[in-house]
Parts: sequence; structure tokens; C-alpha cells
Amino acid sequence: MSGAVPYQPQPEWSPAYPVSTHRPDLRWPIELWYWSAEVVTFRQNRNALITNSPLAAGLFYGARAAGNASARRRAKELAEPQWRLAGTGQVILDAHGLALDGSWGGHMRVEYAEIPSWQHDQDALQFQVIDYYPLMLRAHAAGDLVGWFGRLSDGKLWQELAVQTWQPAPQVPIVGWEQRDRRFTCAVPAGWEPLTDRGYLADAAQDAANNRQRLLFMLRRTGFHVAADFNQVADQEILRNLATDPGAFERGALRLAGLKAQNIGGVVVSRPVVVLMDSERATMLDTTMTFPHIRVRLRELFVGRRGQWFMFGYTAADQVDPQALFDRFAAEFQTMIATWQWRF
Repeated sequence: MSGAVPYQPQPEWSPAYPVSTHRPDLRWPIELWYWSAEVVTFRQNRNALITNSPLAAGLFYGARAAGNASARRRAKELAEPQWRLAGTGQVILDAHGLALDGSWGGHMRVEYAEIPSWQHDQDALQFQVIDYYPLMLRAHAAGDLVGWFGRLSDGKLWQELAVQTWQPAPQVPIVGWEQRDRRFTCAVPAGWEPLTDRGYLADAAQDAANNRQRLLFMLRRTGFHVAADFNQVADQEILRNLATDPGAFERGALRLAGLKAQNIGGVVVSRPVVVLMDSERATMLDTTMTFPHIRVRLRELFVGRRGQWFMFGYTAADQVDPQALFDRFAAEFQTMIATWQWRF
């Protein structure tokens, strides 16, 4: 999907799934299989025979050639893509994904948001996993396992992100341009000003550092608990991984949103989408945060540009429910993004 999209308040995205009252312990003994081709070492027989008998020599080297050909065929068969047994253990289903423990070497976690497709195949549940092997869980109660997997994963599976191009909201007046970073600029809507409170900035900078980012600067909406923060991703390992595979962030966006929400006591409000920022693809995550005395509605856009990655966030805070406040000024944040210009 592509095209100009005016801002519209988005309803909370919370796919329905049944809560088990009859079977709270959703676990099954399984065999774990993975679909893969493998590198198989073929060791050729190079033994020699010293003899004066032509017949003996012919028999020996003929047998050696036949043996080598058989070993070569066997190695090729083993290397072909096929289901391979990883080990035995158990799977536990919950509202967000699967936990796998067994003889394959410890704990493994797969979120529904990492699974684009699945099928019930006789005595097994098979599913694709983004950036990993296809997996198969064999179980005596496969029908029961598959039924619960289908119910719990409904509406939560991975899918391609929709692409949006935002336009400045016509009702939002622009009073200036943000120029503090030489790498980019954007419009400053009326009512927004630089946030200069040193204590608040220090706390925000520490929060950014905890998330492996560096706070560049912030804007605030005068008179309200609404702010926009501009950050640069600082984690070198993340940057190396993204340099190798820039699309990994988009593919893992739904899983990342779910993990972020779990870690901060919030929820995923809507599915991630891609927003074009002056031709660059920004991945947008919509989540909430819950603290003892305040609730936060958060929108984050992660975008890469010439080897550098940034996060631009929009937050609204309220003691009870920040959604109305978030919706009130979201068109102004959209205008900042819609007028974005890269300068490097």
C-alpha cells in the first residue's frame, strides 16, 4: 500500500485469543525437526595396491572407484535439503509464541510475529520462521497442539509491512525549521519549542543510553506532557548487523514491538508500518508504557541513512490514559516527518 495518508487516530491493536480455563498448562512433549541443506564432507578412498597381477589390480581399483562413487552419492543425498532431527524435548505455548526446551542444546523462543505461515501435517505442526530454518514439531497429540497454536497465533503472524507516504496536515501551521543537526531538518509546527530543562534532558539522555542510543535534542509541545525526541543509534553491534542486512529491522519489527511492550508493561497499539522519510524507509512502532504513576503512549520511527541509524520518537503522557492527548497532537508530529529533508 502506498500513497498520501492523512493522520487518523488508530484503534488499539489487540488480536483476540482465547484464554484457557480447562488447560492452563499448554505444553506437549515433542521431537524438534528443522529443514536444511548441510555441508557433508566426502572422504575419497585413495589407498593403493602394489601387485604384479593385472587381474588383482583391476579388481582392487574397480572396487575402489565403485566405493568412491557410492560414498559420493551418499554424501550428496545427505547434503540435500531435508528434515533433520534436532532432538527431543517439550514446547510450551503462550499468548505471544512458543518456548522450546530439549536435547538440542537448551532454551529456544519463537514469537508468533516471526512466523509468516504454518500447516498441520499429519502428526506434526510445521511453520516457517523469518531468518531461520523451517521447523517441525512432532507430537502424539499433534491435533491438540495445532488447534491451540492456531487459536493463540490468530492475527499475530508476521506479514509484509504496509508502506505509507505522509503529507503535512493542512490544519497545522508551520512557524520554522529545526536546524540543530546538520544532517537533517524538518518543519516546526506552531506550539512546539526546544526542550531545555536540564534535569529532564539528563534523564532522557540516560533513557536513550539504556536503549543503546544517543539523544540529539528534544522538542516539547508548550503546556502539555507531549514531546518529540531525536536520537542516533549508538550500538556498534546493531549497526554492523544492519549494515550487513538493512532489511532485518523491517522483518523483525512486529517481534521487536512486542518485546518492547512486554519489557515496559505496555501493549502494541497497531501493527508496524513503513513510513517514507524523504525517500528513506522508516519503520514505525506504536506501543504504550506503564509506570507506577503515569502512562505513556509512544510512537517511534527507526530509519537508516548512509550507514547511520536514527530513532525519532513522539510521546504523550497522562496519569490515566494518554491516547486522547496523543491523538490531539499526532498530526503535528506527522507534519514534522512529512516535511523531513536529509542533508547528507
